[in-house]
Amino acid sequence: MSKELTEQWRNGTLKEGVYWCEVIESPYVEQVHLPCCEDIVVEVLAPVPSFDEYNELMQKIHKLEKQLSRIVKEKRRWKLIVQKFFAIKKLKEDLDVQKHVY
Repeated sequence: MSKELTEQWRNGTLKEGVYWCEVIESPYVEQVHLPCCEDIVVEVLAPVPSFDEYNELMQKIHKLEKQLSRIVKEKRRWKLIVQKFFAIKKLKEDLDVQKHVY
């Protein structure tokens, strides 16, 4: 995405707004309003979301975190079920062996 944004910026077709950019002589990514601060920009990385977009993204992240948490819990539950199954199977085999020994 950043290559596309950088190309659009260089071609003059990038929509005006605030973007995350790599800037001259800075180790940090900076918020830059384009096109007014173009002289310091090296690469355009991503648009800075508006407050509403930010809230929407945070809600999506929260929903995905909940789904992931449920999946992880379900996976752990199934892992325990499988472990118990094999433990019971092993115990049954041991009991069958003991029947034949005595």
